[in-house]
Amino acid sequence: IWHFDGDDLEHSAPPPDPTDFVGPYAGLYSGAYVDPNYHFFTGDGHGLHESNVAVGGLAGWSMALNDSFRLGGEAQLGLGFDTSSDVSVDALALGHVGVVAMPGLMPYAAAGIGSIGSKGAYALGGGLEYALWGKNTLRGEALAFGKLDGGDAGISAGRVTFGTLFHFD
Repeated sequence: IWHFDGDDLEHSAPPPDPTDFVGPYAGLYSGAYVDPNYHFFTGDGHGLHESNVAVGGLAGWSMALNDSFRLGGEAQLGLGFDTSSDVSVDALALGHVGVVAMPGLMPYAAAGIGSIGSKGAYALGGGLEYALWGKNTLRGEALAFGKLDGGDAGISAGRVTFGTLFHFD
């Protein structure tokens, strides 16, 4: 079969296998925080904002427990911005448990601790990772945050991000 770009698909090499989500990986993310009770983003003299833009990077490692289950850890470092130039440095250490539902597709649960808006926080959530081609993946993640200091009980903020990762497996 010939295509307009000149490639002969009938005689070309097959595409590489998608990642099996084992080993080291790194990537970038972007998304948004929501803090309707102002527990994390209290403003630095520029007013309160219940949403912030999130951008950052991450690195992690996963191991196979068997053909389907993955267990791993990840570090995320990012920045949060609001519309009045308040900036926060955010850092999380997360553990992951995932299931390879089919080749190239892994839903996962995540939990960990870190600093959000310069305040100690715990995180609970999960996401979905999908292999685009070879070792490159797209990922969507949703995390809910609660403060570690105990002053505000329960989950009070959240973050939704989308990103791309490269798996070195």
